[in-house]
Amino acid sequence: QNRAKWLAYAPFRRGLRQTARQATTTIATDRALLAPIQQHLGLPAARLTLIPNGVELDALDALDQLALRRELQARYHLAAAPLTLVSVARLEPNKGLSDGLAALAQLRDHLPTGWRWLIVGQGAAEASLRALIAQQGLGENVTLTSALTDAAMHSLLACADLCLVPSRYEGSSLTSPARPASSPPPQPPPTSPQPSSRPWRRANNGPPTARGRGRWSSASSIGLR
Repeated sequence: QNRAKWLAYAPFRRGLRQTARQATTTIATDRALLAPIQQHLGLPAARLTLIPNGVELDALDALDQLALRRELQARYHLAAAPLTLVSVARLEPNKGLSDGLAALAQLRDHLPTGWRWLIVGQGAAEASLRALIAQQGLGENVTLTSALTDAAMHSLLACADLCLVPSRYEGSSLTSPARPASSPPPQPPPTSPQPSSRPWRRANNGPPTARGRGRWSSASSIGLR
């Protein structure tokens, strides 16, 4: 852990604990966060409320455009690819993209010829990831697309066979619920905490259904460590 960053966040952590002690309840955005929040904020379980992150699936579905899918398939040569993986992440070490590259390099003899992994995002680790892609000999398979428009990102996700989330830790990843309904299920690494929330669709105050998330979202816990 970066000690300078840890020290810089000390006033924030202190203020967060003081605020939590005075609050009626503290919201956790995933079941996986309940224990860490209770531990780091020193709160009893009765003072915690679980409200999963939510996204509006209808709005996201509208971003998935067939014409744009075809354009992206042509741009990234996906039409003939037997396997297409897509990740959406900041290009930072904690997102585990280097781990994903290492794993795919080990699996190359077991993957079909012409497989693709498209990584959508920007960040400080871009140069090191490009170097690692070249070092692993994956230049023909892995593409860093940089940032895309919302419509392009969701249309690209809908082209994927798998949505890959190699993050070293995600308390409640929004990439998973935000994927279009027509896209494949996200595949997190086996060592990551599994988000406990399930997609559901808002239905006029009725019970959740199994397709998309609801409209609201709540704050996540950050900077606790």
